[in-house]
Amino acid sequence: MRKLTTISILLMIFTNFQAKSQPGVGCLRNADGRLYTVKNVFGFYELLLANYPTSPPACPRVALGTKTGVTCRFLAGGPANDEYNYILYTANGPVQCDLDHYGYGALAIAGFLAFRRIRKN
Repeated sequence: MRKLTTISILLMIFTNFQAKSQPGVGCLRNADGRLYTVKNVFGFYELLLANYPTSPPACPRVALGTKTGVTCRFLAGGPANDEYNYILYTANGPVQCDLDHYGYGALAIAGFLAFRRIRKN
């Protein structure tokens, strides 16, 4: 029973890794499809600072969440864009670019093998 409890706790820890992701809010520029994440002192998004692609296999990249309902601009009088919630995917961060797709499969295989071993004992 102790082994089963330990395995259950480890599975809960590993499946909640999204809780430690790097969330934020950014402006999706329609012209290039990139998400810009830094605002200047005037409240406009900076084109020269941090920005990320939104489609794989680029790494780092962002996964777009929901729209905030706010329109964002890069300069006064410029075109309006949509502001989005996002999660940043990096190569070695809490939410990884490539590994995150395979993480649940690896956990399922490890869980199955652990269950078989426990049943044998």
